[in-house]
Amino acid sequence: ECCLDPRRLPFITAYVAGEDATLNAPNEDPNRMPNRGPSESIKLLFWLEIQAFVDLWGVTPLRRRRAHAQRIFDKFLGAEDGADDNQLVDNSFDSGVDEATLTPQMFNLRSKLFHTGILVKLEKVLNDESLPISHNIFQECQRYVEDDLCGARFASFLDSDEGARMRAYLMSATPYHHIPFDALLESVVKGDEYVTNYFYYIVIHLICENGLSGGLCTALFLKKRVLPLLFQREDVALSELVDSLTYLWDLYLAPDYGALEKLTHSSHCEVSIARARSTLLEAFNPSQPVSGDEELFKRLTDDKVVQISSNLANLAEELIFDYAVNCFPKFKQDRSFHLLCLELNNVLNESGNRLDVSKHLPMLPHLCISRLLRKSGLPTSISTHRPLYEVAKKDIDGSIGDAKPNEHGSK
Repeated sequence: ECCLDPRRLPFITAYVAGEDATLNAPNEDPNRMPNRGPSESIKLLFWLEIQAFVDLWGVTPLRRRRAHAQRIFDKFLGAEDGADDNQLVDNSFDSGVDEATLTPQMFNLRSKLFHTGILVKLEKVLNDESLPISHNIFQECQRYVEDDLCGARFASFLDSDEGARMRAYLMSATPYHHIPFDALLESVVKGDEYVTNYFYYIVIHLICENGLSGGLCTALFLKKRVLPLLFQREDVALSELVDSLTYLWDLYLAPDYGALEKLTHSSHCEVSIARARSTLLEAFNPSQPVSGDEELFKRLTDDKVVQISSNLANLAEELIFDYAVNCFPKFKQDRSFHLLCLELNNVLNESGNRLDVSKHLPMLPHLCISRLLRKSGLPTSISTHRPLYEVAKKDIDGSIGDAKPNEHGSK
């Protein structure tokens, strides 16, 4: 939990870096053996890389999971015995890096920390394209590093000055709850209303951060509205499908005024956006009116619908992955996330159940969004609406704005 909590991690990192500096400091004592093992900072960085892989696995496009795992392996475990630890390896990653870059390998952990059986098993999975890349591919490596960093080393951190500073900084702070983004997103796409308020926290953070939430909202509109219509096009009216595609174009994809045009994307997102625009314009021009279903049917042939579905599904994956890599970590460091943890903590304390939030998300109080809006620093371009007394009274009763359960327990 200390490494997952962004408030605690800087203190642990500072302590580990200080320990490494002490071990590697020049010493005139001839009897002192030099430190030839991997540094604690490298072990901690390796653990964090594996944890990031696990957290992103659920939203990483299938075609890029192997590349992500291979990058981690090459960075820490790829050097053969006797190879130079400072050799260059491909350190490119798809989270916004436009071109491949070569950086020195961090350290050769191949023969310094893990036995051969673990490494052989890893290499077999990574080299065999027929084997899937599971989320726990590095589980044994992560467990080895955890065992090495815990115990006496962690106890010494708690007893150190950095540990004291961390406890003082977090005095009376809200307990941290690890909320996996992939599980939250899956529930939102399914339409589970008990997670609606969780998503409101994310959207409000995006609006407060840069005034925009277009990328994530585009992906959700695709997954919840457009793609289901495309996959079930035989059971829906063609005009309904075209209306959704036209709405998608006007609000999100239009090159001059769409929401995606105002955002900065990774190179993979840019390619997916360009393909989606090109496919829609090829199939039919959303800005041109049509006379009836017969003309729509001529424009949207089966081949074109399959191509549109594929390109829009890829776009949704890239936008979600882009958010998970670049924005969700910032959300977990923001005050809005700490307010979310406070609401979660109050729910758990009132219910008396110590649920594992990472596996089951409890329903938030129906007035939590009202409390969040009162404490959020919305951009000056967003007007603060002052409703009439009757409307404000209804809002206090929970009938407006926040997701609230009905008498049967649903919403």
